[in-house]
Amino acid sequence: MERSKKELLEKTYREFMKVGLESNEPNLLEGLVDENVMGFGTAMDEKILGIEEFKKLLNNQKIQSESLDIIWRNEPVHRFISEDENSAVFAESIYATIKTGEEAVEMYMRFSTVLNYSGKQWKVVHWHGSKPEEVVSEKDTWGIDIWKQKTEELEKLVKEKTADLLEKNRELEIEAALERI
Repeated sequence: MERSKKELLEKTYREFMKVGLESNEPNLLEGLVDENVMGFGTAMDEKILGIEEFKKLLNNQKIQSESLDIIWRNEPVHRFISEDENSAVFAESIYATIKTGEEAVEMYMRFSTVLNYSGKQWKVVHWHGSKPEEVVSEKDTWGIDIWKQKTEELEKLVKEKTADLLEKNRELEIEAALERI
C-alpha cells in the first residue's frame, strides 16, 4: 500500500477510536464513518444502524459518564488489509479504568473495526465491541457453571432475608399482642 494511503488509514482509525472513547463531540464522526455504518455495542440494545444512531449512542455515553473519570488503554490484537488494499480490519483489546469517587472498576472489552477505502478516503463501515464472559472455554464455554453459582448465591441471600423478615414480623406480632394486653 502506498505510504499516503496507509497513513490516512492509520489517522482515520486513530481519530475514530478517539471520538468513540474519549470525545465529548459525536459530530466528529462526520467524515470518519460511512453514513450507513453498522455497529454492535456492549449493551444488549446497542445495535446501531446509521451515523445518526451512532451519534445518539455517543451522546448517551457522554451523559452517563459525566461524573466518571475514565482512563482508556488499547492494545492491538490483529490487523488485516485486503489484497486490493481497499478494506481493512483492526482488532484491539481495550481496557478501561472507571473511577467513581474512591472506587475504581476495571473493564476489559474486545473491539473490531472494518474500514473501507473509496473516493480517496477511509471510512468506518462496521464496528463491534464486546465484554467477554469470565469463563474458560475448555471448561464452561456457555458460562453455565457461573450462572448456577450466581443462582445459588441469590437463593441463599433470599433465604437469609426471608428468615430475617419472618423473625422481625414475629417480633412485631409479639409486641402488638403485648400492647393489646
